[in-house]
Order: sequence, then structure tokens, then C-alpha cells
Amino acid sequence: MRNLLIVDDEKNIRLGLKAMIERQFPGRYAFRFAENGREALEELAASPADLMITDIRMPVLDGLGLLERLYEEGRPGEAGEAGGAGGRAFGLGLGFGLGAAAEGTAAGRDAGSGREAVVEGAPAAALHLAGPPPLVIILSGHDDFPYARAAIRYQAKEYLLKPIVREELFDVLERLEGELERRADGSGGTAAPADREARAGELLRSLLAGEAAPGAGALEAAGLGWLAGDYAVGILRAAGGGEGPQLQALVRPLLEETGGRTWALRQLRGGDLMLAAADEELLRRLGARLDGHVLLRCRLSLGSRASGPGQLRRAYSQAQQAQKYFLLHPEATLLAYDSVRSLSAGCQVPDEAIHRLSNLLGTGRLAEMKRLLQGILDIRVIGRCEIGYLEAISRRLNEDVFDRVFRSYGEESVDILRLYKSAGHIENFERFEDYYRHAEQLLERLDEFVGRVRGAHADRKDMQKAVEYLLEHYAEDVNMAVVSNHISLNYTYFSQAFKEHTGESFSSYLRKLRLNRAKDLLAGSELKVYEISAQSGFDNVKHFTRVFKETEGITPLEFRSLRQGGGVGK
Repeated sequence: MRNLLIVDDEKNIRLGLKAMIERQFPGRYAFRFAENGREALEELAASPADLMITDIRMPVLDGLGLLERLYEEGRPGEAGEAGGAGGRAFGLGLGFGLGAAAEGTAAGRDAGSGREAVVEGAPAAALHLAGPPPLVIILSGHDDFPYARAAIRYQAKEYLLKPIVREELFDVLERLEGELERRADGSGGTAAPADREARAGELLRSLLAGEAAPGAGALEAAGLGWLAGDYAVGILRAAGGGEGPQLQALVRPLLEETGGRTWALRQLRGGDLMLAAADEELLRRLGARLDGHVLLRCRLSLGSRASGPGQLRRAYSQAQQAQKYFLLHPEATLLAYDSVRSLSAGCQVPDEAIHRLSNLLGTGRLAEMKRLLQGILDIRVIGRCEIGYLEAISRRLNEDVFDRVFRSYGEESVDILRLYKSAGHIENFERFEDYYRHAEQLLERLDEFVGRVRGAHADRKDMQKAVEYLLEHYAEDVNMAVVSNHISLNYTYFSQAFKEHTGESFSSYLRKLRLNRAKDLLAGSELKVYEISAQSGFDNVKHFTRVFKETEGITPLEFRSLRQGGGVGK
């Protein structure tokens, strides 16, 4: 398990990062926390960390100051060696270069002069670093060159901007995991592993990561000289996933029976095995022998034939893509990328049908909804299209149908969505039929839920009174507080009840009324745009023009030109 130190002066950010990372990489990290750079140094003096994520702006000692001290500790002949064999020693009494200067602290060192100053109130006692400095990820709300330059100087591995993009953070953590593996293989990852198989594993890892292809000598030393010629790449997965060690124990003896060593395998995260062999038939025979295995049902996908080490990653990606098609062919045990590459990549997602399905939620017209879903997930169409078509449909159903219920009705619908959370992605299913049935059941539950909630407010005269008030006063200075007071309802309760009654938020409904009035005036009058803006209830013409273009895709004048028959630009 990796040791990950999170350094930030805001507790909610520390805990938020922990939750985000833990969900993506369960069980990979043991988390530790510090509120500032000084506490981080104390943590690192107590025990080492593999990785550190640190903010820049923090009291006592900022992130770049912390990074500078760790950088100095890693340089031979510097203060880091003063601690002797027992560990690296460092003081906590110094301000640290550009970190403090860039933050504007009086104690900082001037970036040009190199003068250092004591951080007020910081203890001057030295501590001993318990191990090598961690790999560092900098988080910052500032996209400033001095910060980035300092981070590069002090050898930070990544500089990420807030708000954090999950995918970017996860990609960085995956990349640094590879670096930590290399560090474990030898001193800083520079010394080659003594064992031939370990050498092969390291070379395969580097090729999959997109690093430069090794020379012929390195390939031969690792027993992978055959990668210089033609070869095949496959991915072997146990049905249901997560059986990596068992899968490798099953496969390795079968490969060793061939007597040769023109093959290689690498354990992947998630339990998959990557296989490469000079003879594609070797992999095909392996798949045939595993077919129908009584203990472990396996699925093998193959990429196109590769040539030279530089094509390993491409063939691997193709094998990954081919694995996805087992969803549509659950009885198959072997699928080759070449057999699916000709499927159509131009299939159009049925957006209109998905939109209609979303609008029908809560109406009780379940038979019509099921017919729409059947058309959206028509296996005859899906079977002719590349798998990205089904993935796109799955995303749109999530965003425009299932997630919309949560956005509209909040926590009341969470229990239902949690029951069917696996419907969130097709990769959670082994068979297309299972995904279809899951989506259909979720649709039934959501339709019943939305209908029940709407029915509770269907005969509410206060909501109808609110709508009538808006229809009469939308062009005036009206807002939700005004309308909720008009019908004597609590502001927060009114907001939810209005959305349940109309299917839209108050602001969306009001904006739609104003835009509809504006469009009528644009098409049927000669009023100036600023006059139409005022008569429709917008604050000013600039705001009106922006909202109009965001909604309609064209400016008010372009809309008028089209409606009055002149054509855009005439």
C-alpha cells in the first residue's frame, strides 16, 4: 500500500481529495494529512511517504517552500546530508525562495538576490527526514508562470490547477505509480533489475506507457528480442474481472508447455493479463484451451498484428477495444480487433428519442416509454455500429434521463438511483441483455416515482396561481422571492414545489417566458432590440443578447432576419 501525504490548510479539501482518490483506487493508498508545510516536514521526519499532494498558499510554510526544502535534501553535498547516516536533517526556521516570495510574505526570499529570512514564529530546530523525498503533485488556484517555474525547478512531478479535474488527477497518479514501481526495481529506477523476467516486465510497462522504444540490446537482455519482428498482442480477462493472480497461475504453465520463450505476459491492474507472442496462433490455442474451463471462464481479445516494439501500445489499445465487444457476444471466448474494425463509426445517437423518453417520465405512459427504449437500444442497429455508439447512448441515457431525475427532485430520488447505479456504464455488465433489462427496470421505477411526486402537486391551486402571476408580470422586476411571497409559501419549499409542478426550475421557466415574448416581438414588430429587451423583462440589452444567443444559437437580429424572410446577413 502506498503512503500518500495530503498537505492543505483547508480540511474540506484534504478530506475531499481523500474521498475522490479512495473511490477511484480503493485500497491503494494509506492517507496522512498536514495543514501546512511545517507539519508536512514533521510528518516526513516521522515516517516517509511515497507521494505528496500539496497546496501552494498555506500559513507558516507554503507549498513551494516545502518543495524547495525537499529538493535541497535530495542534492548530494547539501544540508540534506548533514543528518548523517541516521537520516536527512533540515531546519524549519527558513523562508523558502520563490514559494514565500511569490505568496507575498514579508519573510520570503527575494527571487533575484537569493537572500533568506526567518519565518516569524517557526522553530529553528532540525529534524531528520525518515526516507527519500516523496514524489510531489502541486495544486494551485493560480495559473502563474513564477509558480510553475518554481515547481519545475524543485522537480515537482505535476502542477494541477484548482478546481481539480478528476481525470487529470487520476492520470497523474497512474503515471506516478509507474515511476514508483521503477524506483522499487532499482535505485531511482535507473539500475536494471537483475532478473531477466523483471527486465521484460519493466520494458513492457514502459512500452505500454508510451515511452521511447528500447534498443535491440535491451530487448535481447530481457528475452524480448522477438519484439523487433512481427508479433501479436492480446488481453485475457476472467469473466467478472478481478481474478488476476489466479489467471496468471493458470496461463503461465500453459505457455511454458510450448518450450519456447517467444512470449511474454504482464499483470495489469483490475486483474487483466496482457499477452504478447511472436506466433499469434500460440495465443489462439491458449484461448481455445481455456474455453469452457470449469473454474475460470476467460475471454481473450487480440489486437491487429504488430511489428517492432513501437507498435506494442497500439496493438494493446486495439485489444482493449475488442474486449468491449464481448458485451454483445457473451458466448464468445475470443474476439479479434480485425473482426470488428469495419463496423460503422458514423452511427447517429438517437437524441430526439432520448429527449422524448425523458419528457415522458412521470406520465404513466410506460408502454410508450418501453417502445422508445426498444428503439433507442435496438440490437440490430447496435450490432452494425462500433461499440462507441452504444457507449454514447449509455452516456446520454444517464445524463438526459436518469441523472435528470436527481437534478430535478434531489435527494428523494437517490435511493432509487443507488439501487441501479450499475446502469451508469455498460462496462458494468457482461451481457447486453442484462444492461437493457437494468435500464428498463430503472425507467419503470423512475416513472412511478416522478408520477407520484408530480401527482402530489397536480391539484395545487397555489402553484397554478404562481404560474398565472408570472404570465402576467414576467416583464416586470420579478423573482422567486416576490412570487413565493405573493402566494404565501416558504421560499425553499416554493422552489421545489414549483419545479415539481412545471418540470422546470423557476429561473428557467421565467427565462423561457421572457424569451418567447422577445421572439414574438422580433418576428412581428419593428421595435428596436433594446426596446424588445425592456418589454420582455431583461435587465439590459447586453444581457438579453447573450441569453438569446446561448438559448437559440443566433443573435436577436439574425433571428428577426430569418423570421421575416430576409435570411441571415441580408
